[in-house]
Amino acid sequence: MPSLHETTRKRICRTAFFALCFAPTLAMGAVVFTRHVPAFQQRRQQEIELHLSERLRVQASLAPQLTPKPGLTRYSIATLAAFASNEATTELEEIEVRTTSGAKVISIKSVMLTCDSLATLLQVAQREIQSPSAGPVLVNINRLTIAAANESEVPSDFTNVRLRFDHQDASDLKRVRLRANQASTSNEIAELHDAELNVIVEQQTDGTWKAKLDTGQIELPMQLASVVLPVLDGLHEGRFSGLAQWHSNRTRISGTLRGRIGGCQFGALLPGRFASQAAGQASVEIEELKFTGERIEKLSGVLNVDHGEVAADLFKNLESKLFCRPVIEHLATPGVTPQQVIPFDKLAARIVFTNKGLNIWGNFPEDSYMEEGRPVVRKYAKLMARDAKPLLLQPEWSDLPAAYWIQFAAGDAPSAMPASRKAFELAQRLPLPADAGEKK
Repeated sequence: MPSLHETTRKRICRTAFFALCFAPTLAMGAVVFTRHVPAFQQRRQQEIELHLSERLRVQASLAPQLTPKPGLTRYSIATLAAFASNEATTELEEIEVRTTSGAKVISIKSVMLTCDSLATLLQVAQREIQSPSAGPVLVNINRLTIAAANESEVPSDFTNVRLRFDHQDASDLKRVRLRANQASTSNEIAELHDAELNVIVEQQTDGTWKAKLDTGQIELPMQLASVVLPVLDGLHEGRFSGLAQWHSNRTRISGTLRGRIGGCQFGALLPGRFASQAAGQASVEIEELKFTGERIEKLSGVLNVDHGEVAADLFKNLESKLFCRPVIEHLATPGVTPQQVIPFDKLAARIVFTNKGLNIWGNFPEDSYMEEGRPVVRKYAKLMARDAKPLLLQPEWSDLPAAYWIQFAAGDAPSAMPASRKAFELAQRLPLPADAGEKK
């Protein structure tokens, strides 16, 4: 092979040096310079805010970003606001986004949001698991605070919140898993610091998905629980703990729930027109609740109220609409007229609502006995008592049609369902009727 001329060799060396060394260095310097120009940073930040606003369907605002090295971006603060009100509903502090070849990790020091914005974020999460993903997305939050709609209520604090979006190529299954610990604010609940809240959502290729919520020892405010479980919508007082499992296709959601609702007033559990006519600390043990959307297919549980009172009007409606039987000789109270309230020491009722109808039984221990290995409630079991004397006995009829409950809850129609919007909404949420009632 002939040797090259010396001048040719010099030209080749100079060209190679420029192409392999000088030009890349110059290009990298230009990129670094432009990224630090304020105009470029502002335009890039606006693009990210616009992308987040379109993706989350809210108005996003970010503090100036810092990129200390490739694949790492930091924001000091970010806010999300509803387009309608332009009021901040979600605030995030000290955000760090780290991108690798296998996953994206988002670390946040603190997040503060409202129950309304939580509902929006849940819709975002549902869209995320329906979109393709090259790898898992991990979200780590040191402290999460969910403010209640009522300013007088204590916000819900969680620590060590871990949210993971997974996509498994082998079975084309997407999973969202949330874990959170309850924040310990005093010695009284220090033993609950290790209590863990778990939420798992899995989606199959056919579009159906299943979910599971296990609160463990953590008690969720009803406003927060009703966001996740629409079947509890309408209960805005008290706290829920328990287990819920549900699945969904493209048209409906159905599932089961069991647990406990405590820390609420008796009136908060009654229909709206009776909410101010009852008082007393109440709790509900939900043994089984089957639902489809917001419709209750089956409800079985126990209602307990201690040291309460009911208005005479409510007491009268329990008798006339649900056929509960008052004990007249024990109702007389010195200084209390029929237009006033009726105090009681204890109310204990087992309630079962199915497609056959509504059943209300007394749940006092002394009124039940075992027969052939099964618990049996006496025919004249009491629902309400004062000074160990019965005030109200359980209904004489079983499997009462849902229309009787609607009459009790929605209006005063004497023999038919009230023709009102409230009655229609109640009917939409009750079990579909099957058989007529029968006498006990």
